[in-house]
Amino acid sequence: MMRSRLSRTILKGSSWPVACGCLCVMLCSLCAGAAHSAPQTSAQTPAPPTNVSEARANICSTPVAIAPSSTQGAALGKLTTDPTQLDVKMFDGSAASLSVVNQTSTVIRKLSVSTSVLLDGKTGERIPATAWEADFDATAPLSPNQRTDCRLPLTLSNHAGAYTGTLRIDGDSGFEGNLPLTIRIRGPYFPVWRDLPLIFLTIVFGVGWSLSMTLDYWFTVKRPLLDQVVTLKQIQTALAIFLSNLAKWEQKNGITLINTDIAVTYDKSDLDGLLLNLASKTVADMQQAVERFTTSSALNDEFYTAIELSVTKIPLANLAALAKQLDAVSRNQSVAAYRTALLSVLTAPPAAPALAAIAPPAFAFQPGGNLSKATVASLHRRAVLMDWLKMFVVAVVVWLTAYTVYYAPNPSFGTSLDYIALFLWCLGLTATGSQIISTVPKP
Repeated sequence: MMRSRLSRTILKGSSWPVACGCLCVMLCSLCAGAAHSAPQTSAQTPAPPTNVSEARANICSTPVAIAPSSTQGAALGKLTTDPTQLDVKMFDGSAASLSVVNQTSTVIRKLSVSTSVLLDGKTGERIPATAWEADFDATAPLSPNQRTDCRLPLTLSNHAGAYTGTLRIDGDSGFEGNLPLTIRIRGPYFPVWRDLPLIFLTIVFGVGWSLSMTLDYWFTVKRPLLDQVVTLKQIQTALAIFLSNLAKWEQKNGITLINTDIAVTYDKSDLDGLLLNLASKTVADMQQAVERFTTSSALNDEFYTAIELSVTKIPLANLAALAKQLDAVSRNQSVAAYRTALLSVLTAPPAAPALAAIAPPAFAFQPGGNLSKATVASLHRRAVLMDWLKMFVVAVVVWLTAYTVYYAPNPSFGTSLDYIALFLWCLGLTATGSQIISTVPKP
């Protein structure tokens, strides 16, 4: 229960990145699910035109003559294309361009262009077959040794992938040609918002990297700090119990142990102030505090054991003098040395009571130079600003690395596996994230 309250108190400033990261993951999942559930027609181009003049205007240009090819005899009877294979990257549009050359001896008045069903071998997604027609009746036909340039409005998919198949070209005189066709799409793909894959990449990068940084900050800074605070809270309780028991002992026996009272009260006051101002404390500060107050608590245990033992073993007439001698033992030593000093007092012959001289404080306060509140605040703001600047520069460098490694060289980026790989890469950028990933056994 105490650890839970401390977590809420100390770590409330570091929990919001995790919540924002989870919200972004849910948003990306909803968007990706919407893309995968959307009908294929949402990313398709308008249906192929049926009007003859419109078809010709939209599909193929007016034929133009070309220089006779030196291989015309070998190519006789074929429709050839340039290029000989189509690899279309859907970045700026949804149309493919190619030139059709009539290397037959027959005039062609109509071209029929069609695609087979295109399949992405990685995801199994398909693009249905599409067909177009170009009718040259209205103008000059496609004569031998003439070329026409065609622009094909391709049917696309919302899903990322490299879709492969065949593009077939048929002439009305029975001549045909075909060439391999590959369409590479980044996803989720929507014609009205072509930058959506890049936005998704940035969102997944932000979620993975911020989650990695948050986990690393928790396990390397906040968790050790929380452990130290829990220990200090326990010591704080022990100091309060000790002061209460010491006051009861003094009241019962009519003896005031002023040195121990003052020392423990100051320790308790310092610890209370420390626990009320945790925002500016580092792990090193808390470790030093734990070491100091742990020693103080151990000295208190030794002292209380000694005075309780003196009540049972020492005659009442000598109790006050002995208690004063125990109270006068210096606390500026190790626990073992303090125990030895207390035992020497308990086992020594009784002596006349004497007032113990109050030793000067071991560490006198020395005012520092130019440590005004304004100066400290200015230095703190400068340090925070530089920390944020460093984080921004690191984020830019990491994003550029993700862009150049995952997005730019992959025209079909955008499958769920691509985003998962990007997320895991971002998560493993810190030592804690890398440790989390390395603990997962390889399948």
